Amino acid sequence: MPLESQLPGDIYPYTDTNFEAYNFDYGDDYPEGLKLKPGTEAHKRLVDSVLKRASASWDVMSSRHTTWNEITDSLTAYITVTDKEQKVLDTDARKPVSIVVPQLYTTLDTLLTYTLDVLMGPKTFRYRGVGPEDIVGNALLEHVVQAQVDRFKMGLDLHTMWRDSYAYGLGACAPIWTTQYGKRLAPVTRNKGKFSQVLDRFLGAEVEYEYEDYMLFEGNRLDSIAPQSLLPDPNVSAHRIQDAEYVGWVSHENRLALLDRERQGDEGLFNVKYLRYTGPLTSKYNPRSEDQRQRHISSYMRMESATNPVDVVYMVISLVPEEWKLGKSEYPEKWIFGVAGDRILIMARPLGLDHDMFPIGICAPEYDGYTISPISRLETVYGLQKAINWMFNSHVTNVRKALNDMFIVDPQRVNMNDLKDPGPGRLVRLRKQGWGQGVEGAIKQLSVVDVTSGNIDGMISMIDLMQRTTGATDSLQGITRQTSERKTAQEVRDVRSSAASRLDRVVTLMGMQGMHDLGYLIAAQTQQLMSEETWVNIVGDFGQILQDEYGASPEQAQGLEMSNGRVKISPDMLNIPFDVVPFSNAQRGAEYAQQWVTMLQTVSASEELSSKIDVYRIFLRVARMMGVRDIHQFKRVVNQTQLQTMPDEQVADQVQRGNLRPLG
Repeated sequence: MPLESQLPGDIYPYTDTNFEAYNFDYGDDYPEGLKLKPGTEAHKRLVDSVLKRASASWDVMSSRHTTWNEITDSLTAYITVTDKEQKVLDTDARKPVSIVVPQLYTTLDTLLTYTLDVLMGPKTFRYRGVGPEDIVGNALLEHVVQAQVDRFKMGLDLHTMWRDSYAYGLGACAPIWTTQYGKRLAPVTRNKGKFSQVLDRFLGAEVEYEYEDYMLFEGNRLDSIAPQSLLPDPNVSAHRIQDAEYVGWVSHENRLALLDRERQGDEGLFNVKYLRYTGPLTSKYNPRSEDQRQRHISSYMRMESATNPVDVVYMVISLVPEEWKLGKSEYPEKWIFGVAGDRILIMARPLGLDHDMFPIGICAPEYDGYTISPISRLETVYGLQKAINWMFNSHVTNVRKALNDMFIVDPQRVNMNDLKDPGPGRLVRLRKQGWGQGVEGAIKQLSVVDVTSGNIDGMISMIDLMQRTTGATDSLQGITRQTSERKTAQEVRDVRSSAASRLDRVVTLMGMQGMHDLGYLIAAQTQQLMSEETWVNIVGDFGQILQDEYGASPEQAQGLEMSNGRVKISPDMLNIPFDVVPFSNAQRGAEYAQQWVTMLQTVSASEELSSKIDVYRIFLRVARMMGVRDIHQFKRVVNQTQLQTMPDEQVADQVQRGNLRPLG
């Protein structure tokens, strides 16, 4: 089919693409002066290098997909019915059939609830300036990062990462710097002479307005990466991903969106126009099943696809440009590549980030320190979940069977058509040869014994074992076990605190892994890529917050531009060395609030302790732990001028020293 005869949106059938045969060139601007048109030797070499690494990772990660799919199925309450069960539903749709007992889902929900409560505080990521002169910049950096967390709803992607780490043993997120643009009306400035401008102003001519593009917001957003789509270096363990040679993932996109991103030019995409002529753009590293992929290819061949799906393998590789024929440098650099449909290179450029890290954070709370894909917490109890499902469904099947009348009948003496009548109050007649002989021996109901009566008790024991194994106990679910004795409030708190302490280990590891790396990546990319001043919402007197919460001096807190509950922050104000504050148990919320209240009372009652420990800052900590974020607005404003009586000789001495001066 000649190119000129194609209608917009037409796609060639699937063939072995030979780009040289088309004899056309879109003249793409390739990075670093490279020649990467499809069909060239450089293009083929880079595609093969990326896919070689993807294949090595896929061989390891795909072995876990079957188990992950089983875990996914167990997190739903639906099981595909068998032909026998379908007949039961056709007879009476109200009869129960096989289901998944949602204990695995309950366990996951409990773990996620606790994790969300601990890790998503008023400030998701906390930082610490290296020197005392970095206090103000550190506070501003925290506020800018938190504004990005709120703007891009990072909590949703973090929740996905935590869910994947509990369900599959591995969860991943990538921070992507994003700039959002919009349009607004702005006055138009025409090239007029000074006399015309004065005349227009004198005559009161109407001002002309036109729409212009302007930046709405810039900052980091998070992209959660499904473990099934992750292509990490299998030679490193999950918690040492920054020591890997490469990290990749499969992204499910569409051709039109890629074209739009190429047009904007922000990401350095190229060769996207060639995707129109390449047939199916699925990847063999796509975690979808083979039959789905075949149906997808078939839809392309019949030209019945209403969309333009594209599987893109993105991969960040640490390489030596001179060895890869990408430059003259003889030392490792990180480059990012994108291969669409396993055949078209659409991205190849230096990563260009100052932090020189792989832009990804990985959580693997059950890591063993050696493997890239550890066993998940839910996987350890998956066998118990299968046993619970079987015990419950076998009991339902037995009950359903027992509810049906079962008879032994002498067909020579009983009218079988009457016996088959399911209606209430039915009349069963004997055959003529059985008249006058009574009904004994003609029909007898079988006694049914429920051999599954103990299944429910067995299920309860297994559920208890699952809770003990995973740590998702009744106390964390808000359930108090009934005992013969009444429990005091202190006993309930102690039980819950002990249960929570087991999960503290898991959440602390998650904080040290993915959360720490993401916190550093987000802050470093903000320092490097933030281009414009921004106003950030603040609560209370920000200058006072800097002194009370961060320990800044009054001089350091001065000079900030604040207005209507906002503070103005420029990129240069964030240019400070910083460390990510590691997560600790002290960041837990209401779990430890009572202990801190007791400590506050003890310190307040002791004159010696209160002289050495800041009672007010302890109170601020307690308020934050209890969920009060705007406690600063209730601080009493004290008149700084205080009268004090002193002897005349002492006053004269202090005036002479310059420590005292007259009022006014």
